[in-house]
Amino acid sequence: MKRLNLFTLIVFAVFFNLAVNGQQQVAASSGGTFNGNSISVSFTVGEPVINTLLQGNVMVTQGFHQPHLTVTALDEAKGVALNIKAWPNPTTHFVQLEISNELTRGSSFQLFSMSGSLIKENKLEGTITEISFQNMKSATYLLRVIQNNQTLRTFKIIKK
Repeated sequence: MKRLNLFTLIVFAVFFNLAVNGQQQVAASSGGTFNGNSISVSFTVGEPVINTLLQGNVMVTQGFHQPHLTVTALDEAKGVALNIKAWPNPTTHFVQLEISNELTRGSSFQLFSMSGSLIKENKLEGTITEISFQNMKSATYLLRVIQNNQTLRTFKIIKK
């Protein structure tokens, strides 16, 4: 009985401490945080338990440094009603880029690596353009839709 009470007290103390501090902690070999004017990036190296589960278009990842929001459209033209979609995301073979009919004239796309290197560039083929990711490495890419030298929208595309 004393052991059960002691165990209950310890568990309560641990959860109370976590609730009061409100901070997440991780057992990792290294990591850090970088702060800029409008961005903060935190990372860990060597986190011992990480698992990603994917079903349909829902992805759940265990770990402490996970975003609460997945942003796929990074920027878009101001004052223009846009109907631009990119799917499936994440992808394994290709991405369909769909743009409303009135925006197709003079529009193109650019695909960049996260380091900023231009990988592909082409004019849009119509309202739906298929962009192949077949021979590309698993990574995150930026897909920019442009019309008359103005960026309409930028998507973050994840290649598995």
